[in-house]
Amino acid sequence: MRPARELGIEHALTLQVDGHVQQRARRRKLQARRPELIGEPYVDGSGEAYLPMFGLPVLVYAASAAGMARAFGRARQRGLTLAVYTDDLFATDNDVDNRAAVARVAIDDLKLAGFAVTGPRRDVDKALDKLRLHP
Repeated sequence: MRPARELGIEHALTLQVDGHVQQRARRRKLQARRPELIGEPYVDGSGEAYLPMFGLPVLVYAASAAGMARAFGRARQRGLTLAVYTDDLFATDNDVDNRAAVARVAIDDLKLAGFAVTGPRRDVDKALDKLRLHP
């Protein structure tokens, strides 16, 4: 993808509008499946609009590759809902390429940079057992 400064204004605006449309579609799809995960958009006192945030608390843990793989496996075994962040995603710059990067790799071969998990608190706690909160 070319840097924004190389794009004409009409093209840049089209990309921005397309991106907003795609983002709203993804948000609606996720809200239909798990409405509690995505909150409402934020608006400040000046009327400036911001993207919605997670509708649930977020805790960030630190782990070695082995610790992350263990927790990811335990979360899968418990049937928890997962999102993956693989090393390959940092070499792409859009959602289509991100999805393709994940689709090319079997689950046991994913090089996890991180993952998100949601589910019943007890099951999440058991899956993340032995991990420490990120400092």
